[in-house]
Amino acid sequence: QQVPPEKTKEKPSRFKSWRKKQPKEPEYEDYEDYEYEEEPPKEPIPYDFLFAADLEDIPKTLTNLGKKLRRLRLRSVLAFFFWVLGLAVTALPDLALPIPEAYSFRAVPHFYLIALCVLLVLSMAAAEDVVFAGLYRLCRLRPTLDSAVLLSALAALAHGLWSIGQKDVAMPYICVAQGALFFAILSKRGRLLMLRRAYKAASLSTDPAAVCTKENRKERTLVYKAKGTKEADLSQVESFDATMAFSCIYAPLAIVATLALSVMASLGTGAPEQFFPALAAITAMLAPMGLLLSTATPGVRISKKLFTSGSALLGARSARELNWGELAVITDSDIFPPGSVAISGMKIARSMSMEKVVAFAAGALRAVGGGVSHAFLEFAKQQYIFVPEPARVQYFETGGISVQIGPDSVLCGTASFLMRMGIHVSEGRSIKSGVFVAVNGAFAGVFALKYSTPPQSYSAFRVLRVGRLRPLLATRDFNVTPLMVEDKFDLRPGRTDFPDVEERVTLAQEGRGKGKPLALLSRNTMLSFCECVTGARRLHRAVRFNLTVSLLCAVIGIALMYYLSSTGNLHAAGPWNVLLYLILWYIPVWLYSSLLSRY
Repeated sequence: QQVPPEKTKEKPSRFKSWRKKQPKEPEYEDYEDYEYEEEPPKEPIPYDFLFAADLEDIPKTLTNLGKKLRRLRLRSVLAFFFWVLGLAVTALPDLALPIPEAYSFRAVPHFYLIALCVLLVLSMAAAEDVVFAGLYRLCRLRPTLDSAVLLSALAALAHGLWSIGQKDVAMPYICVAQGALFFAILSKRGRLLMLRRAYKAASLSTDPAAVCTKENRKERTLVYKAKGTKEADLSQVESFDATMAFSCIYAPLAIVATLALSVMASLGTGAPEQFFPALAAITAMLAPMGLLLSTATPGVRISKKLFTSGSALLGARSARELNWGELAVITDSDIFPPGSVAISGMKIARSMSMEKVVAFAAGALRAVGGGVSHAFLEFAKQQYIFVPEPARVQYFETGGISVQIGPDSVLCGTASFLMRMGIHVSEGRSIKSGVFVAVNGAFAGVFALKYSTPPQSYSAFRVLRVGRLRPLLATRDFNVTPLMVEDKFDLRPGRTDFPDVEERVTLAQEGRGKGKPLALLSRNTMLSFCECVTGARRLHRAVRFNLTVSLLCAVIGIALMYYLSSTGNLHAAGPWNVLLYLILWYIPVWLYSSLLSRY
């Protein structure tokens, strides 16, 4: 009889209470029956509700922009009118006017205060775009400059209402808040003007050229003009500019700082009744006019100049990327466009026919492009000569080009190039600018050329010189050398970059382009290209300077007003002194923006 084994007792574990049973994973027979939906990305909070473009219908967008600009112009006029009235009411007590004693500020100060509060409310109604956008961003805890302007206006309004029931009354900072509302409207109007010019420039040409950037082997950023690039992304036109991006960082910090300083200047000094005067005084420095117009002041001027020259920037990011450019790529058609090169004479070898030499020369120079190609193609057209297509094009560093046209091998270049290739040049060795042709190893003829200086190219080199941008000559015409360009366009020696022939050909071919468009050119000229690049660089520098100066103005002003309010000396910083302080800090912004837009 088998004895059953004893059942072993399981020892209780001291860690048993800490163990958790892992839930069994459900077994799925077929994973394809289940769909996994990813959460859609959250849309960014709009900066304001000023304008929304319809990129599918640009003419409709331009019409809506025109209507919005007219409404903003009317609102700016109303805001300016209410601001002037506010300045007049603020100045009445200090003016020696024959006002009856019963209606003076000392006798009935509440009349003046009520009138100022009403004017401030009217100014806020005229600047409803600023007020609503500022309130929306403030409620979403993502304040911007609109929120700062709104807080300044509300603090001034609270100060004015609080002053009505006080004995010793001082003029509130209502006129300062009205000025901030007026300049905020001007800033939004300037932004819409820049948008309209960009969309209008994009609609002027069905196949506009684009301005792109790239880095070369020496890690230098090149700016070049491209034709036939992919369709430009017009949605980036409404992207955040530098002021808008800066305000998203500045406004939250400044608003929190002003509220904290107002509490410290009143409750912290044992004078809680001074909270509203301190809050109004400190927030009066929150949004200087230079900060509000840091992009609009230079942007409106430069966008107008670019639109006149036939170009437009695709957003503020484009201006920043173009500012990094060090070299501007200039091709043959830029320096000597069609019509600037003419054939002044020719001499054909006895063993060759004129028609054959002209056809071969025009066919070979077709690959070069620019004015020299146009000159030979037009001459062949006038002579009713058929121009064949070249094959196996090869460029030489010594100043020439080799092509295959049917069974014939054609060489075109300078006299020294043909002699280095072992060809005896019997005619025209003294010609300074000419095209020497050899067919199948035998000298065929020579064409004397005349290069005239186009006024637009001359002005374009001047624009590059003023903008401190070096031209890089990506030329394939063997007659166009740095010495020739410097002599024709009055450039200083060594002011141009001239890479090897391989890089020049590559850069010239990249003009047909795959780069990301940063700007559009409705006029495919060198002057338009140079003004666009120079304008973008100047706009970026102007905005950066304006933001720096305005930030100093705000920080120093806030600190100064905190000191005066905490020491009980706010009477030394009345509304007129604050306005004078803000205007003096705006003068450098206006002067620098005005000077940079002249080039």
